[in-house]
Amino acid sequence: MAYQVRDVYLQLTASIAKLQLLKDQDSVYTNVIKLEQLRFKMGETSRINLTSAEAKAGMLINQRQLVESEIGVLQNKLMLLTGGSVAYLPTEQAPPAWQNIFLPDTAKALDNPEVKQAQQQVLIAGWKVKVSKAKALPDLSLSYSNQSLAGPDIRNSNLMLNKGARFSSYMVGLNIPLFFNQYKAAVKSAGYQKKASEYTYTAKQLEWRGQWLQSYRRYSQQLKALNYYESAALKQASELVRTATLSFNSGGISYLEWANYYNQSIQLRTDRLDALLQLDQTINQLWYYQGETEKP
Repeated sequence: MAYQVRDVYLQLTASIAKLQLLKDQDSVYTNVIKLEQLRFKMGETSRINLTSAEAKAGMLINQRQLVESEIGVLQNKLMLLTGGSVAYLPTEQAPPAWQNIFLPDTAKALDNPEVKQAQQQVLIAGWKVKVSKAKALPDLSLSYSNQSLAGPDIRNSNLMLNKGARFSSYMVGLNIPLFFNQYKAAVKSAGYQKKASEYTYTAKQLEWRGQWLQSYRRYSQQLKALNYYESAALKQASELVRTATLSFNSGGISYLEWANYYNQSIQLRTDRLDALLQLDQTINQLWYYQGETEKP
């Protein structure tokens, strides 16, 4: 359940970030269209540039509507998973930086409930073997009885017994099985069940450790990719937009040239957002393998 809640939460924050990115683009294209309309009236640009800008603005509106619808669907999913009655909108406007709090621990992968359950089955099977062997052993029984009698003594009719006269008796019994085949079969069957449980337990350990290692390798690669976007690509995107916009506003480049540079910058920002989302999803998977239900 915790894994599912975190997964939907991540998708919701990513959609919110995408919506904000679309709003930013819409604002930029609104100004670009105004400038292109003015230049078209003055005969400084062709109709195709204005039409292209207006078409792009229309596409952005459509994409915004789709993302807004997606946000509503994800809110409903989160509400169902958490048992809430009010649609939840995260305060975070982008996927969280879970890489700053994630602590990899391969040993915890063996604390997963599925692995623990398999280990418990081994213990239960071991006790069944002991019980089956115990049934084949001789059964020694001891009993003790203490009671009082009132009335004439059957051994001496002239003697009257009262409740103060008490009699004790002891019984010792030894039950030795004569037919061992059924017990041998039960012990053998219990032994097979124990071996099967041990095999399942070992397989679960290998499975979960292997899946953890595979996810951790993916986490390492995704972390490097995110570091690239945050250390270099985002700066490049900002500089690309700044330089291209200055040239466009001064008439140094055409709309189509500006749009090419601007779209490159938007793609870098989108790729960075996708990289962060994918990294968070992998961390969520690792937390699931480690059995950490209270993160973050």
